[in-house]
Amino acid sequence: MSSELASPLLNRKRNLDDEQSTTGLTAPAKRRKFDRQQPVNFPPSFWDNLSRLWLTVRALREFDRRTDWPAPCLQPDFTGAQQVDPVQIKLFAAEGGPRLEDLRSVSLMHRYEGSLLMIQFPKPKKSTVESQALARSDMTSASGSKTTAYSHNFEQHMIDSGCYPPLHPDPAHEEHPRNRNELIARLQSPRPSSQAFTQKNFTDFLTANKSCVSEMDVTIKVLPTFAGNSTIPYSTNIMFTNLEPLTHESVTPKVDWYDGTSPNDIAKSVRDYLDEYIVPGSHKENICLPNFLTEVKGPDGSINVLRRQALLAGCLGGRGVQELLGWAEPQSLDNKKAYTITCTYEPVQCNLIFYAIHPTRTNNVAHRPLSSPLKRYYTYRMTKLKSYLLAEDLDTFTKGIWAFRNAREWAKAKRDELVVAANVMAPSLANELR
Repeated sequence: MSSELASPLLNRKRNLDDEQSTTGLTAPAKRRKFDRQQPVNFPPSFWDNLSRLWLTVRALREFDRRTDWPAPCLQPDFTGAQQVDPVQIKLFAAEGGPRLEDLRSVSLMHRYEGSLLMIQFPKPKKSTVESQALARSDMTSASGSKTTAYSHNFEQHMIDSGCYPPLHPDPAHEEHPRNRNELIARLQSPRPSSQAFTQKNFTDFLTANKSCVSEMDVTIKVLPTFAGNSTIPYSTNIMFTNLEPLTHESVTPKVDWYDGTSPNDIAKSVRDYLDEYIVPGSHKENICLPNFLTEVKGPDGSINVLRRQALLAGCLGGRGVQELLGWAEPQSLDNKKAYTITCTYEPVQCNLIFYAIHPTRTNNVAHRPLSSPLKRYYTYRMTKLKSYLLAEDLDTFTKGIWAFRNAREWAKAKRDELVVAANVMAPSLANELR
């Protein structure tokens, strides 16, 4: 490069350097690649109240939190300090030295019947509010990760709180809802010949299913095939942030698909009073009273996690129906029938499973009571109804899709009956609220 060309470039660089030095601007520092947020976990009370503890990643994380003591302090530097009298030290230590029980994070060694006994003082815990917030945010972000909140310990927490997965032994709780046969017959009901599927429909489904790489793909590409052209109101990927927690240390689920009722169809007094039980999301325009809920997983998702997600979502929906029954038809509260259906789908085996959620009255006051004046306590059980391997053949595919549509229509009919009964009682409920 010639000196004539180099000189302007050098001058320009010098001017830029002078400009940055005068304005105090410096080049932005690069982000450190290894900076990560501290992993979050359930609050301490979640672990303290478990009747059985499973060895999971989160359990180990909580163990580390409770046993993570600060690094030992460095020995003080006595260089140049005044000379200490050894006689005074011996006199001071004659009775065992100073008492250290009041100091935080101190380990004491005591001799007890010929053996050494370690006494440790617990580390201060984080506030429950902070821990609940961390657990709730973690639930929404890590539900599909290796450290998912839907672990064995989460299922144990649900069981301890009165929400039972399929086949869980409980003598005080009927294993099946009393209308189980009715539900299975409804799922298997044939549909009009106009809704029959062809081999091309089956092939198109398999192609769409194979292209799914995430939960969102399954929700967008597969579930619309299940639903067809139905006009039943539904919402997808909604955080149930408005609902009262089902357990004392619960988490906020994000439901992939649920059917419900338009808010305009429910009397305002009913909607306002039962807001935190039947209005799932923070937006009041979203559909209410979910009693048909679907959870899906991507190809790499865990089937056990999927079932636990469906358990939590289904029990929340079942509790909302029970709350509405408490006002609309209190005589039906203890009929042990299911009014809520939840189903799961995973694209690897193309397995579509239907479950019923039904309540049973209990005398255990540790569970949350209904908000109605009756103040009764209920537990909820998840019962398997039917399953379909949709990729098996055209006939199984057809029966599974028809079962999905039959279940949606059955749930809508039950919803409409409850809403009509609740709206009839709305004037008296409005008087109660005055």
